Amino acid sequence: IKNREYFARKQKRFCKKLGVLGKILIAREGINGSISGTKKQVEKYKKFLWSFKGFENVIFKEENAFECPFTKIAIRIRNEIVSLKKPVNINKKGEYLTPKEFLGLYNDSFGNKNDDGNQIINTNISQTGSVGQIKSGFDQRRETSRVKKIKKFNDKIHEDIIILDARNYYEHNLGRFKNAINPNIKTFREFPKFVEKFKKNFNRKERENKKIVMYCTGGIRCEKASAYMKEKGFKNVYQLEGGIINFCQQFPNTVWEGKCFVFDKRLMTNLNQNNKPITKCINCRELCDLYRNCKNLECDKLVIMCVRCQEKLQGCCSKECLREFLNYARKRAVLKKVGEWVIKEKLQNYVK
Repeated sequence: IKNREYFARKQKRFCKKLGVLGKILIAREGINGSISGTKKQVEKYKKFLWSFKGFENVIFKEENAFECPFTKIAIRIRNEIVSLKKPVNINKKGEYLTPKEFLGLYNDSFGNKNDDGNQIINTNISQTGSVGQIKSGFDQRRETSRVKKIKKFNDKIHEDIIILDARNYYEHNLGRFKNAINPNIKTFREFPKFVEKFKKNFNRKERENKKIVMYCTGGIRCEKASAYMKEKGFKNVYQLEGGIINFCQQFPNTVWEGKCFVFDKRLMTNLNQNNKPITKCINCRELCDLYRNCKNLECDKLVIMCVRCQEKLQGCCSKECLREFLNYARKRAVLKKVGEWVIKEKLQNYVK
């Protein structure tokens, strides 16, 4: 996009007139974001975006929603639509695998079976909705823990294929493809550091021959991540076309487990799956998939917490945070009375 400012003004003007809500990021390298509206509104926006030169083939991933997951329309100009902070040649990105090809590889490599012992192949396709995602010194205990982690990692390195999650750790924890490796990164900017550590598990020949299949929510992060891995010596790098959303709409209830994290006020979507939670409440350890930010602003951690514990701890993640929050609330009440209260800037403990 040569003139980002002009492109952003056109987007904002049209979206406001149309009445859709969402968040769109615009950079020289392209556009990425989500919008929400009625089916009619979303169809009009799709035609609007397709009218721009170079955007004729943009693919939208859509979901049904019971309510709008956004409160306003926000158009932002950025240096990168997903921030890697490393120069990469997108033209050398990983080869696309369609959802069907991805599932075939999965079944062939990991022998994925259903309860009847048959390979899982589901050809039902669901593609309706109102939410459009736009594409373009070690003690024995610590040593034992380290050995377990190495074993767990090696178990996931199949001789034929490695499934690699390109998302952040909190996204992976909520839901993932079975046998996928968690890069354990907090932001996408940390992905290069993960690659440096990851490649130490292989010699040069193994890096050239090992087949790596990457995935992310909608496919955008994999564009850069796959290109970066190829630059670092991994030759057989593939990416799931359309990401998690596209796959689960075409092949629900197959090799995806848990829920999918999304960057709007929903925080997660079940992708029309019948999956049970795979995460547990941070306090009582019951199965739960409700992500919440701790109400104590000094903490603000993004944690899994059940409704009962949220009520018990008044939205805080621990008893310690609850005490801090109550002290803060008392001080705030006193300062408000004398007109000296200043609202603190709220943090956001997750970054795409």
